[in-house]
Amino acid sequence: MNRTLLVSLICLFLNILNSSVAQPLVDSLRMELEGYKLRDTVRVNRLNKAAYQLFTVNLEQIPPLLEEAILLADSINYDYGKAEGTRILGLYYYYHSDFDIALDLYDSALKVNKRAQDHSIEASCLNNSAVIYYRQGNYPRALDFYQRALRIFEQNEDQLGIGRCLDNIAIIHSEQKDYKNGIEYFQQSLELRRSVGDESGIGTSLNNIGELYFELEEYDQANTYFIEALAIKEKVGDQTSIASILRNIGLILLEKNDLNSAIDNFSRALEVSESIGFKYGMCMSYIHFGTVYLKKGDLNLAKQNTNKGLHLATELSLLDEITNAHSQLSEIYAAEGSFRKAYDHHVLFTQYNDSIFNSENIKRISDLENKYLFEKEKQQILFENEKEQLVLTEDNKRLQERAQYNFIGLLIALTLLFIIGWFYVTLRQLTKKVKLKNEQLKQYDNEKNLLIGLVAHDLMSPINNIMGLTGIVLSSEDGLQSDNKKYLGYIQQTGQRLSHMIRRILDVSAIEAQNLQLNMEEHDLSEILQGVAFSFQSTLEKKGIKLSVSNTNVANAVAKVDKDYLIQVLENLVSNAIKFSKPNTEVKLLLSVEADTLTIRIQDEGPGISEEDKKKLFGIYQKLEAKPTDGESSTGLGLSIAKKYVEAMDGEISVQSELGEGTTFLISFPRG
Repeated sequence: MNRTLLVSLICLFLNILNSSVAQPLVDSLRMELEGYKLRDTVRVNRLNKAAYQLFTVNLEQIPPLLEEAILLADSINYDYGKAEGTRILGLYYYYHSDFDIALDLYDSALKVNKRAQDHSIEASCLNNSAVIYYRQGNYPRALDFYQRALRIFEQNEDQLGIGRCLDNIAIIHSEQKDYKNGIEYFQQSLELRRSVGDESGIGTSLNNIGELYFELEEYDQANTYFIEALAIKEKVGDQTSIASILRNIGLILLEKNDLNSAIDNFSRALEVSESIGFKYGMCMSYIHFGTVYLKKGDLNLAKQNTNKGLHLATELSLLDEITNAHSQLSEIYAAEGSFRKAYDHHVLFTQYNDSIFNSENIKRISDLENKYLFEKEKQQILFENEKEQLVLTEDNKRLQERAQYNFIGLLIALTLLFIIGWFYVTLRQLTKKVKLKNEQLKQYDNEKNLLIGLVAHDLMSPINNIMGLTGIVLSSEDGLQSDNKKYLGYIQQTGQRLSHMIRRILDVSAIEAQNLQLNMEEHDLSEILQGVAFSFQSTLEKKGIKLSVSNTNVANAVAKVDKDYLIQVLENLVSNAIKFSKPNTEVKLLLSVEADTLTIRIQDEGPGISEEDKKKLFGIYQKLEAKPTDGESSTGLGLSIAKKYVEAMDGEISVQSELGEGTTFLISFPRG
């Protein structure tokens, strides 16, 4: 059910639009554009307004209007008009699921808006970008953008904007399975929308609350909210939300085993989605059909519908739906006795679920990128050569036309000889550089092959375990009995270890190839610590460990860092602290200032580190004597990567520890 919250996000975007605008109003705006020919700020605003209204009428007429608005605004230095047009264009690409293009457009709009200083544009771009980061599973970054947008909405007393942010923060809580807190945020949003009379927004909030009650398995309560939300959405004509709510009601009927009624609701949802070209809704309906027919025992219809859903999910790059479709196909093939196909789909499910990247593909991409850089330099040399030839041709023509001016002709000839000599020397230098670059590329390739060889031994062990355990299950004659289920559990654990190893190898490859791109900006370290602590809630609860965050004597904790890489370093160190901590102990995140230096401390009550281990602590592929308390695995790469990231940001990392006394890692940055 959580995946249907994504539809709620789409609804939140559409709620921004004025859904009550009819075709006559759009025609009126077009007449205004045709009657107003001046190329000024008024025309820019009318173009943007017309494009915005077209979201409820015809999406494909939007881009030409916005392209004219953006170009005109740029030509007359109208920053507000350019930022607004770029923001609306980002919304258009989001609606078409082109998320990377949408993110680039929101970022461009924010940069232009720094000059325009319009708070509504800034907050909208932050909120919309956060929705995409949520879709991509980057919850800390999504939460950061939501909070930044929320502060702007609150400062400007924008009640509808506050409501949208509350909804989005609630959805992140639900992804962390914190449904009760999610319901509280949705209830706050519902009351706010009722106070301002936002009817469509009220329907969205009711649907969101119903989805969280569904996750809590309180189906009757959930159904009450869905029915009320459906009535409102049908009244305002929000077809996207209608399709979503019909699917939600169908899922409740599915849980109650009322399969025929569930099919009726999924069919209505599919019809609505097809009528508006809503591919995400069509994808979800087909997958739900597959679930119903699997329960009914009609395996052919189950396969047909699930494969249709998988096709659409692949087209839209919906990772969650691709993963679920493969899992469902594995169940279907197992039910009909096609165990080989069931196994193949289960492998695909595991790969998508664990986000395992194919190392051969990564190497191929890296090779292509290197070849591209080489060809780019080669083409640059050829371009310079052609340019110089054009210069020579033009000069010779002028010499022929002005032959009577012997002195001038001689001077031009000497100049040309100098240019030719300079070009010859420059060409030789560039040729040497290209040759050197080619040798460096070969060296990098050898280093990557050596890296693969170094970890081959560690990788072969889990691979052999997977192959051995799989052989036991597949050769069994008695089906999946309890022992075989245990073996499948071992397969899953081993696969997770393999995934972790591969991720670390890719991190090392990026660092060693010097492809590390930093985005250094000033950030409040206390806010970053709070976000990191929030992301470990489920892990802490599972292991029974407390995590506290404390800021001591820090009035202004701003430092210039790359936020994404710093979060990765902190998450690695906190994860290690949790691994080596016993239940009922505490991990502390401390932030302090000393002179002009900000220091972060990650402190645990674990077994501590010996003096011998301290010497090799930040080396690559180093294993320590201490072992994680729950048998967690490690590639030995994490701390070496953390050290490189910190030093790349002009910081320092060190450790303080004694055996039996716990461990404290210290990260220091110059104060902003």
